[in-house]
Amino acid sequence: MQRHWLVITTIYFILACSTNLRAQEPSERAGQADFPGNFRAISYNVQFLPAIARHTNKRSLPIYRAKQIAEKMTAFDIIGLNETFDDEPRKIIHDHLKKKWGKDCSIIYGPDPRDGRFNGGLSLISRFPFVKTNSVIYKNFSSPLKYGVQADGFAAKGVLYARVILSEKNFGEKKPLDIFVTHFEARDGSLRRKQFDELASFISKQISVDVDFILLGDLNTRGNAKYRVALHSTYNQLFGVLTKAIPEHRLVDTWPTLHPDQDGGTKYQTKATGGPRIDYIIIGQAKKLDDQLEVDKVQVNPYLDKKVDALSDHSAVEATLKWK
Repeated sequence: MQRHWLVITTIYFILACSTNLRAQEPSERAGQADFPGNFRAISYNVQFLPAIARHTNKRSLPIYRAKQIAEKMTAFDIIGLNETFDDEPRKIIHDHLKKKWGKDCSIIYGPDPRDGRFNGGLSLISRFPFVKTNSVIYKNFSSPLKYGVQADGFAAKGVLYARVILSEKNFGEKKPLDIFVTHFEARDGSLRRKQFDELASFISKQISVDVDFILLGDLNTRGNAKYRVALHSTYNQLFGVLTKAIPEHRLVDTWPTLHPDQDGGTKYQTKATGGPRIDYIIIGQAKKLDDQLEVDKVQVNPYLDKKVDALSDHSAVEATLKWK
């Protein structure tokens, strides 16, 4: 009996430690207290277009998808969602996490334009308490006059920000961490580059020189291997703008840090290549700190589903983060 139990335990340990770059399910756990010293973050464009445009979602059954996504999000500590425009699916996700996490659940969403446009479609959710929050709406966006119904100008795309305090119980001390979630312009590349400047300016005004940060979101900027080495690529323009605006932080793009020879595509869920890599988890390491945040694991998860093929038209980026 003891030998049988030892075999089962050994197999479980091997499976738990193995690397699966396109895993179908995140590992379930009771909470961050089970993993002292690290936490899990996810960046996921869930494509819940406003109710008036539900029929244009590439994945059908928004209520079903929202319920499935809500349950899968419970495995994470920090969640950055794009395209939670539709009130009903967004409420399903938020309410489920509030019920699961109770008083430990902190949520902001938007930005709210208050001018008749749709909200920014962003949701920032955390197990850790928010001590301050902010947001900004991008001033540069594609015009409906030029791009019709597909224009980004119908929504108030921008940035959500929150500073959280990671618990003393799990990290040895109360550690502050800044979190940003954004979604860049999809139609007009010249306007997207202007948004780079807007994001960099906003981040520089929120952060502190002694606090690390993470940036989550659909950046609509290709970060496949060939773009990372192309000197004048939009990818390198983005990192150049951010580096110039926040020189006291070192930027770490989590995917190529651990998988430098793999594209990590997030646009296609049923193709082996995954297509363009446009969804990110980026770390900003405060240079003056000795215990800087770093990536321990990162994977792309397409969240395939028998009923709707995949839960979104984007794959999620999932990372386990820790301090050195």
